[in-house]
Amino acid sequence: MSETEPKVSKDVVVEGLCDSNLLPKMLYLATNHS
Repeated sequence: MSETEPKVSKDVVVEGLCDSNLLPKMLYLATNHS
C-alpha cells in the first residue's frame, strides 16, 4: 500500500500544480522570454 500512497500524493500534487498558476505562469514567462 506504500506504493499507492506516493502515487496518489503525486497525482494530487500534479493536479494542484496544474490548478495553480505555476504551470500557466511558467508558460507565460517562457513565452514572454521568447
